Amino acid sequence: MRSHVVRSLKPWIALGMMLSGLAVDARRRHGRRLRIVMYHGVVPQVTGPAALGNLFIRAELFARHLQYLVRAFTVVSLDDVLACLTAGRPFPERAVMITFDDGYRQTLETIMPLLRQFRVPVTACVPADDVQRGSWSWFDLLRVLVHERARESTAMRLTDELVIDGRTMRHPEETFMTLSRRLTAMSPGQWQAVMPALLAAGQRAGMLERYPEFSPAGWAQWREVVATNLVTVGSHGLTHRNLIGLAHPEQVREARASKDLIERELGRPCRLFAYPYGAWNQTVVEAVRAAGYTCAVTTDEGLNAPDHRPFELRRTMIGDKGNFALFCARVSGVWNRSPAPIFPRHAEITKRTRLRFGYLWSRSEAQASADGFGPYHFERMAERLSLPPLKGRVLDAGCGEGVDLINQAKRPGVEVIGVELSDEGCRISRRRSQPWSSASVVQADLCRLPFPGGLFDFIYSYGVLHHVALPLEGLRELTRVLKPGAQVAAYLYEDFSDRSFVWRWLLRVANAMRRATTQLPPRLLYRCCQACSPMVYLLFAAPYQCLRRLPGGQRLAAGIPFRHAAGPFNLTADLYDRFSAPVEWRYSRTGALALFREAGLEEMTIAYERGWMIAGTKP
Repeated sequence: MRSHVVRSLKPWIALGMMLSGLAVDARRRHGRRLRIVMYHGVVPQVTGPAALGNLFIRAELFARHLQYLVRAFTVVSLDDVLACLTAGRPFPERAVMITFDDGYRQTLETIMPLLRQFRVPVTACVPADDVQRGSWSWFDLLRVLVHERARESTAMRLTDELVIDGRTMRHPEETFMTLSRRLTAMSPGQWQAVMPALLAAGQRAGMLERYPEFSPAGWAQWREVVATNLVTVGSHGLTHRNLIGLAHPEQVREARASKDLIERELGRPCRLFAYPYGAWNQTVVEAVRAAGYTCAVTTDEGLNAPDHRPFELRRTMIGDKGNFALFCARVSGVWNRSPAPIFPRHAEITKRTRLRFGYLWSRSEAQASADGFGPYHFERMAERLSLPPLKGRVLDAGCGEGVDLINQAKRPGVEVIGVELSDEGCRISRRRSQPWSSASVVQADLCRLPFPGGLFDFIYSYGVLHHVALPLEGLRELTRVLKPGAQVAAYLYEDFSDRSFVWRWLLRVANAMRRATTQLPPRLLYRCCQACSPMVYLLFAAPYQCLRRLPGGQRLAAGIPFRHAAGPFNLTADLYDRFSAPVEWRYSRTGALALFREAGLEEMTIAYERGWMIAGTKP
């Protein structure tokens, strides 16, 4: 619901920026710097699996993009860019370079008439081995498999731990993104085990013939378009592998083999490298430089000055289904993806979440163990969900300042491991848990747990999943490290879909406020929450204290938010939690159950407690 509203509002906000003159003003500030725009696919119509992932746009809209770029900017070629970078001289005024990743055949056939019409140069970065073999990229195979399983309400098991289940799939877009991230983050060994199953599934389904928009262009076609001098070809790796997961010699080999193959087939120098998945670090940079490239592009948002590091060039992702107003706002610089509050990338969300909650734990350290709130989390969850007594190895997924961690460590026969994202949370919880040898803390992202599969006898996560960029990916990761037959329990925010108009209206107001508060510095926001605590106490907690003592008042009091405060100044941390987190997912009862089902859990138990307490069992 929330994501649908946001997607609906974004084009109108962008249109307002255009009409108000903000985009024109941003173009003036562009100056003699370079903006590199990044496309993936252009097709006659964006339908079916091409609509998953926000990478394809309609040809009609791409033509409008080119018309706008030619009119308002100076479109430059890769040769122009390299000349400026090498000499250290300024780029032309409002310079823009156009790039395409992946090298789809239908995209090339669609854009060439438009490039000739507008005389616009582009650079296409291709995974050379896919071109050589004429094979699909794995993520396009996955895109089609997710689409078809959702359409047919059927399931497909690729491996023991990787299932595409269309019977319970409510959001194919999120499912596709979650699976893509899981596969991207796999180790080389895991990758080698999964890829044959994925490729075999695609061949069995006969997808290559039914979805030509995902087929790569061949060398003959690339030689033809390169001869027009409108297209320059760069590398997108040899096999589109995540280079960060490889050893340095293998990184160099991947980059160099791709360069050699492209140059041999096209007879032109290959000087530009596009990092697959936008994944790079200094080791990858050194590998690409050692492979003989002149420059490389990332997926990091922003402009490039002439003295910018040539192997860390920024690009602006063009998605949004090609919406023209959003395109104009993004390319002008008035609406950047980073650090925009609307659907920032997983890495950006993780970084901002770590910093914001780290500040909260540092401020709440003094009173956290004294306010009596921490133990309430798990104890109340166990009571409402009728959970069995804890035993064995337990994972506290998102242990914060360590209050619940310590309470569980005191239980006989329990070894509890806390996972915490923030530096401050880890420091505080480790210090507090020192007296208990059965407690330990690991710093990690919930979506990338450093544990083997089937390790834990029980997992609980209170107030964490709804602040994760991709909750389904996080829950699936928890399920992965859970033993078969064991339970995972979590608390999720409710979306008020079954409440009165007043509650839904209050939520909309709060969401509108979050647009501003999530951009405030943590210290300033914390001070604002301190100042607002007495007022919120009078509006919510105080009426709750009165209503629950009246005959029949318990029912009215049950839904009041912020009701647990013992006094006017005890609400600061809760307010900060609600208004600082970069993302906040909310669920209906049906949505919460569907989330657990899609993560591969069964035998769900759910209870309402100012949100959804829910537990599921791994089969």
